Amino acid sequence: MPTVTHIRRHRSARADLAVLLSLALLTASCGHRQQSGTEGEGPRTSPTAYAEGDTLDAVQSPALDAWLAHYRRTDTAFRRNAFLASGINLRIDSLEACPPPDTGTLRLLAPVLAWSPDSSLAIDIWSYDHLVRRDASGRTVLEGGGPDQMVRLLDRRSATARQLLFNGPSQLVETADWVSDKAFVLGLLTIDETTGEAIPDIILIHLADSIFTNFRYAGRHLPAEGGFLPAWLRSKGIRYE
Repeated sequence: MPTVTHIRRHRSARADLAVLLSLALLTASCGHRQQSGTEGEGPRTSPTAYAEGDTLDAVQSPALDAWLAHYRRTDTAFRRNAFLASGINLRIDSLEACPPPDTGTLRLLAPVLAWSPDSSLAIDIWSYDHLVRRDASGRTVLEGGGPDQMVRLLDRRSATARQLLFNGPSQLVETADWVSDKAFVLGLLTIDETTGEAIPDIILIHLADSIFTNFRYAGRHLPAEGGFLPAWLRSKGIRYE
């Protein structure tokens, strides 16, 4: 089973680390503090730039902002400055290869994939275990789906895919967006089995640095059925069944 090793730990290792450990379906090893690995990037795109309690206000992400705005309708505190860095960074040494979606599926889902700035890479949170088709009116329909979710990193140049995450029923990535050529954020919900509520996290991953960290919501938990995914798909002209 893959393991992870802490690179850096601040004063307290809170239970927040559980969400990071669940992300580490990768082989990982010890490392040292680094700067951002891409020339010209702002330093705030690297997880190592954040200490415990920092917020993610510096990066730009329209998709993340849409996710925040959706839940802010029922929780006015659901803003970036309410997500606090755990102060724990983990190193990714490798990503497991996995089958890419077929070309027809990719073509239909292109509007909702999270494309990198140069459009060479994409994050796919949708296609696993779903059927994607066009209805009689020509509208794209996403249907089916089980309790599990695979989050894939697609490379359009090599036509390959690598598994970023494999989430069971208790976790769901609801949004993804690139914040630089090599760094991206994920909006993740983890279901508390005791209360049935969802605990939100923002995950920041930097591919060049091979580092990721999390920012946990400091406010109250959300209802498990938040409805963001169907709303986001509708905004992109896709019906969710």
